[in-house]
Amino acid sequence: MQSYKLAFTAVTIVFFFSAGSSFGQGARLSPPEIYQAIPTRFDRIDDLETDNAGFENPSASEQATVTPQTDVEDQEQADWPELSSGIARSMAPGIDQRFGLASDIDLPSKFDLTAYLPTPGKQGRNDCVAWAIAYSAYSCQIGQERRKKPSDPSDLFSPAFIFNQLSVNGNPLYATQAIDFVKQNGCATKATMSSEDTTPNARALVEGKTFRMQRNEKANTLHEIETYIHEGYPVILIVRMGGDFRSDTSNDSPYDWRQESDRRDGYHAITAVGYDDSKQAVLVMNSWGTQWKDDGFCWVSYDNFDPIGGQSWCAEAHVVGVKTFAPINVSMQSSGRTRNFNRRSSRFQRRLFQLAADRRVYEGGKAISPNDWVFDDIACNKDSLFALGRYQTVFRMNEDLSGRSWTHLNHGKMANKKVTMLAGDRTTDLLALTGSNELFHYVARSGNWEPVQISETERSPVDLRLVNGKIRVTTSDGSVFVHDRDSDWSLAP
Repeated sequence: MQSYKLAFTAVTIVFFFSAGSSFGQGARLSPPEIYQAIPTRFDRIDDLETDNAGFENPSASEQATVTPQTDVEDQEQADWPELSSGIARSMAPGIDQRFGLASDIDLPSKFDLTAYLPTPGKQGRNDCVAWAIAYSAYSCQIGQERRKKPSDPSDLFSPAFIFNQLSVNGNPLYATQAIDFVKQNGCATKATMSSEDTTPNARALVEGKTFRMQRNEKANTLHEIETYIHEGYPVILIVRMGGDFRSDTSNDSPYDWRQESDRRDGYHAITAVGYDDSKQAVLVMNSWGTQWKDDGFCWVSYDNFDPIGGQSWCAEAHVVGVKTFAPINVSMQSSGRTRNFNRRSSRFQRRLFQLAADRRVYEGGKAISPNDWVFDDIACNKDSLFALGRYQTVFRMNEDLSGRSWTHLNHGKMANKKVTMLAGDRTTDLLALTGSNELFHYVARSGNWEPVQISETERSPVDLRLVNGKIRVTTSDGSVFVHDRDSDWSLAP
């Protein structure tokens, strides 16, 4: 299977796509050879084989198209055995069910992502592709990780960050062009690049790289679109234009392209954000303001997706993944700190852990977390493993001569607080971000939580994650701080 990799600059892409492509009033159709090279979720798992531990090992194509979820910045510094790996699944808190390792997803009859979607905005240029990717897909997924409905500028990702850097003379974009851009550069929020800004400043560029795309796939069928939605991924649709669709008037029944009375040339980008079998319809979010249809949303008939292709109403269906997905691999230093002299690339023996799609923690192919416990995330520091429970509580794994146990850590200054994100590295114990935007440091020696002040200003932390092995904290104004080996904080370069 071909891997989807575009290494062109923005100028090269525009030049390459300038001939023989379809132009529209906001979106352009990708050349067939480019679009068809994008893998589907099923392309990646066709060749997976189940090993004795019950995991499935990734094929070469999967490894080429999905960025690994790992806490190691330089993998040559650790002696990494081959880890078992389950199918890549969403880890969005409260969104997806507890998936089996290799089982098909049993979809509910209806589902939508409105709890994590921003209020529909209104584009003012030919930038619908940027709105679908940044404002809809990005804001929704990061909102899931932060466990909130995006509303503040620091939660809303900026269409201008993508469009202003790619568009030539205000012309429309290709979805594949914009997707390649966010793979390399990520996307900034409106806190650092508002709609009025023409070019990104240094702060926006740094913030963007904190949120690079992790995975890109296409959906070939309606069922695949529904599956992605159920996993918390808005699906970016490139659709045909029509007078009935363009009208602000609400529809009495789901929109059906086959009944369109005023078909027009051109394509437009929207996002699929829900579905309902009783309506036989997909819920889409537009970028034409809240006066369009039903507060900026519209139900469209399942028939519009039979089939998906260049001659149909839905010509392309893209998935842009920025949030964390399973399996998540983390490591910590083994207690013996035994140096491995057999391999030059290894410094110390390390213990490797994996949070799989079934929400359990594994080591060496064996489950080490209780059968009935569900975890949303895991993190390691130098010598401890931590896990974030479904009910936003933090646990630490303990080991002694009597066996293994898990300790509840939400006590003291963290009592009754809901943790949304956690991260650890080799220089600190553990950092946790709460739903009230408070950052805490867990001190293992004392067993206490201590508040962390990032800077002397009143900027509050809104995001905590590990990027290339380093802890990054993003504040409400979009500034990104990194944690160094001296436990100090500085602005990310």
